Amino acid sequence: MFGKISQFLVLTSFLIYFTNAASIKDDTISTDETKTKFLLWTRQNPTGTQELLFEDLSSVVNSNFNSTLKTKVLVHGYSGSGTQSWVTNMRDSFLLKEDCNVISVDWRWLAGPVPWYGIAVANARKVGARAGQLLSFLKENVQLNYDDVHVLGFSLGGQLVAFIGQELNGVLPRITGLDPAGFLYHTAPADEKLTPDDAQFVDVIHSGGLWIGTDEPVGHIDFYPNHGQAPQPGCENEEPWGFGCSHERAPTFFSESINSQIGFMAVECDSWENFEAGLCVNNGQKLMGYPADISNQGKTYYLRTNAASPFAQG
Repeated sequence: MFGKISQFLVLTSFLIYFTNAASIKDDTISTDETKTKFLLWTRQNPTGTQELLFEDLSSVVNSNFNSTLKTKVLVHGYSGSGTQSWVTNMRDSFLLKEDCNVISVDWRWLAGPVPWYGIAVANARKVGARAGQLLSFLKENVQLNYDDVHVLGFSLGGQLVAFIGQELNGVLPRITGLDPAGFLYHTAPADEKLTPDDAQFVDVIHSGGLWIGTDEPVGHIDFYPNHGQAPQPGCENEEPWGFGCSHERAPTFFSESINSQIGFMAVECDSWENFEAGLCVNNGQKLMGYPADISNQGKTYYLRTNAASPFAQG
């Protein structure tokens, strides 16, 4: 019963946010996608930020961007920023793993603040298109290879990445959704939310459950650590009314997976109940996060994690 009450409270709060956003003009959130910034980090500037200006070749040429390396594109969510902790943690993990370009899509001026969720949802399509256009510009002017691009988005950013993929007609090799936002997306048509059509491989980690996240499978492969719902282990005392701790486990798990020596091994199963009952122990297994691959697509995978770092149980 408590779980249903919690979901109702989250839904109610989102409804209040959306109603306010739709009915009240406010100057604290923009609808101008040109305010989006693209922040670059490489091993040459692992913490010092360089900005890639939209369709400004000199800003690219004068940066440390290297088109011969792989490129990771990170997209924050509602009321987030391009330099918040999960972004910088994932940046550090990627740069430790390999010499690459890490680009953060910083759309903080269009993504919030609370309570302007409805406007942020509308902005996501415009920002996604602009980010896709930046990648197209890099391809045309400095020979970026789309095959080297991996786009990752968390929460509302986990839906925004769909529009990056759509802008490039689904040619990107991989998009990862990190607990993609659920509210206003559960019943949205396919071209308005993340689907397998947005890239050659779409993998999703679910951690926050219904409303704040998306319960239903939306990728080629969907992972459900600890049922994919709140409370995640270690979050039991952190979220009496909201699911922020559990929601944020998705990018945390992915960051750890990049350099993990044991990995997040998951088991193919049709439900958490059958997974817990041991009915899937003879099914196929797959690593969640960075090592995930498209084989056996259309399947759902379940696993358990530890309550604290390191979260992977191997």
